[in-house]
Amino acid sequence: MNQIATVPAGTPVEVVEKSRAMVRVEAARKACNAAEASFAEHWAATSNKAKAYRLAMGYDGTKKGAKAWGPAFQYQRAIEYSYKPAVQEYFQALKDLACENAVINIQRILEHDKAIVQAAETSNDLSRHVWLNCRYCHGANNAYQWIDDAEYRQAMAKWFEQVGALKGDQPAPAQPDDSGGYGFEQWAKPNADCRRCLGLGEQRTLIADTTELEGPAAALYKGVKAKADGSIELITHDVDKAKERLLKAAGAYGDSASDVARGAAAGAAAGAAAAGAAQVAARTATVAVTLSDEEAARMYLELAG
Repeated sequence: MNQIATVPAGTPVEVVEKSRAMVRVEAARKACNAAEASFAEHWAATSNKAKAYRLAMGYDGTKKGAKAWGPAFQYQRAIEYSYKPAVQEYFQALKDLACENAVINIQRILEHDKAIVQAAETSNDLSRHVWLNCRYCHGANNAYQWIDDAEYRQAMAKWFEQVGALKGDQPAPAQPDDSGGYGFEQWAKPNADCRRCLGLGEQRTLIADTTELEGPAAALYKGVKAKADGSIELITHDVDKAKERLLKAAGAYGDSASDVARGAAAGAAAGAAAAGAAQVAARTATVAVTLSDEEAARMYLELAG
């Protein structure tokens, strides 16, 4: 029997507040008919009025009567559409929305890059390479040290099995010796006077529980990769690339503010209208590259704070 999920009366419902640019886009879209809206969307995506007209009207040069849709006709009709107040408003609203979201997206990218760099410089929470004591470091008279009596008995049982399986003149393996005592702790530090490891101990690479990462370590972590030998390789974000992006955004390479903003916006604007309709999002992804120098510089200054 199907169950219908309910919530108690009076339970607050979270409402996602739309930005002013998104509200403007929705209002402008409603003011256009289907053909006008399609033209404005293609115009915003391609920055080409004639091409936008062909795409909006579904022009197909192979169909009968296509000759009547010559370049002059297409251009004339495209100009007529572009002068319509409703189309101009929708086009400008799409462009402003793309710029707004591009700035937000770029800011998030830079914040993540900053966290990556900070993690690489200050965080030791993701992985550590340590030196730990060997089995002989703290054993009595520098002999092998066991964890406890149970571990020693298990080693003796294995030794008896090996001895029982010997054939002919095969030599017997060395019998486990508990003269070094018990109490081995794997996290203890090496003994500088150990005659077996000479105070170096054993190397261990420790990787943090990635489900519990917080702060800088979480920003630096990218994933893990299982290698052919069964070991695990820790994958982190490229710190050098993150630094390069931050330096470029700060103008360290001599790029002008408008060039930096336009280049960053072009990459970030792919998800510019993610909060709106899917078809609008796809067609506004390239709007940021049409920014004027003044608009791009203003966006960069807003980003740089």
